[in-house]
Amino acid sequence: MNIEEKKLLLDELCSTYQATSHARMLCVEKGLKAEAKELKKNQRLLDVEIDELLVEMYSNWIGEANKIIIKMKKTNNDINTCINEIKSNIDVANNIVKFIGYLDQVINTAADWVI
Repeated sequence: MNIEEKKLLLDELCSTYQATSHARMLCVEKGLKAEAKELKKNQRLLDVEIDELLVEMYSNWIGEANKIIIKMKKTNNDINTCINEIKSNIDVANNIVKFIGYLDQVINTAADWVI
């Protein structure tokens, strides 16, 4: 299951969890203690599934974040090299073009990560 599918699954599990809470409240209001107790037991099982999915998703995001951070650090090093060469009047026009290319990489990487 990819990350987008996991997000959709999480949304559905959370909706079910909320509906279960509502159903439990209705059972309590109507004096249906056994049913409310059964719903609470099942809601705890659902809670475990949600927690496990979240842990898996966080692990995926952390792994992706580490890859992106490494990529961004390299790009920022390349950007700093361009700046130093521009300051030293070394191939200024070419370094400005390279800088813009690196900047585009950073923007695209950030946009992919945020969206």
